[in-house]
Amino acid sequence: MRRAALVALAALAAACAAPGGADSAPAAPVPAAVPAPAVVQPIAARPDLAMVLAASASAPRNAVALAEIAVNEGLREQAGLTPNPVVGLSAERLFENRADRGVPKWRLSGRQRIETAGKRAARVEVAEGLVADAGVRAERERILVAEAAALLWIRIRAGERRAALLREQAGASGELLALAERRRAAGRAREDDLPPLRAKVAEWTASAAEEEAALAEDRRVLEGLLGWPDGAIQGVDGEMPGAGSLPAAGGEGAFLATNPEMRALASARTVAAARTRQAETLAWPDVDVMAMAEDDEEGMEGTRHDHKVGLGFEVPLPLFDRNQGNIAAARAEERRAEAAIREAEARLRAEYDGLAASLATLGEARRALAGEALPARERARTLAAAARDAGRTDAQPEVEARVDVLEVRLAVLDLDARIAERAARALALLGRPPEEWVRR
Repeated sequence: MRRAALVALAALAAACAAPGGADSAPAAPVPAAVPAPAVVQPIAARPDLAMVLAASASAPRNAVALAEIAVNEGLREQAGLTPNPVVGLSAERLFENRADRGVPKWRLSGRQRIETAGKRAARVEVAEGLVADAGVRAERERILVAEAAALLWIRIRAGERRAALLREQAGASGELLALAERRRAAGRAREDDLPPLRAKVAEWTASAAEEEAALAEDRRVLEGLLGWPDGAIQGVDGEMPGAGSLPAAGGEGAFLATNPEMRALASARTVAAARTRQAETLAWPDVDVMAMAEDDEEGMEGTRHDHKVGLGFEVPLPLFDRNQGNIAAARAEERRAEAAIREAEARLRAEYDGLAASLATLGEARRALAGEALPARERARTLAAAARDAGRTDAQPEVEARVDVLEVRLAVLDLDARIAERAARALALLGRPPEEWVRR
């Protein structure tokens, strides 16, 4: 009898804990697609844009996002577990101080909580949503880090060229100042002509120094973003990417499918909906199933044997707490996620359309400068140099023409940098992989 009671109690606990019980979770949840850890890229003293974008995938910020995925995967595994059974063993008449105390009375009991209304499945659904959400946010962080790295690379590349042009501009202005001083000494120029030239030389020299200081700061920021040691980046190489052919923002829902922020908001909405379903299941009480086996032998000779087996259950009455507050909060969170999606889609679409319009305007301005103004200034400089070499003029017209050419080159460089920055932002808004950015 005792053995039968123990077997019945063990079978009850095993049945309640089995995966096919009253509230079973999926036996093998399908893992969410998450970004794989990036391969650490070698450090380059003068990286091009492709190297910087590849190195940004293993930046410290991305490591934090990937660690968040691992945390949620652990929580997902924990969410699918069944409550453990509780087993008790008690004995009576162990230390009675009388000769006829009899043999001990043994009692074996067990209790198993059965989750009802799909609580475990809802818990697993929330955990699966959090894993997927962490993966989406990790991908968003990867694109944001790549965008920041690309913008820094563009600033450094443009800054290096700008500093070189400014130093050349300062040198040309210095030549004009030297010519004016010689002309004044020869009595062919006035003293009043010199201060504006000296101011120009000082202006271009100071601008070059400021540009070099900004370059040093941008290099330090890029090193910190990529996790590279101080002083690793001495400069950058390569050409700045252009706008290329950017697609239109698309119709309704286009950003929802590709934009990293929209995908993160859509994932948050999915998690909020799962939390609402979880909150609704908590309004239903769980059931505690109990079993008991007792063996009582009274008298010194065991003249009486009493074997008992009992079964029962307990259910809390939901008189005062029906989880209504949590359900209302979860539904409000779901509505907030919907509102955030609508706001972000309108904002991001307007930003992208503004970038596309700005790129078109900047492209036209660059074509006018690089295709018309710059060749005209170059021809004027060539003619001035030929006149100087033929002895028809002195060096001043050629130097002035050279200053004009440098001014146009500076303007074209500024346009190139602005186009590259806006193109990088537009590609990030579209959620394009950073590997595609260098092929614009």
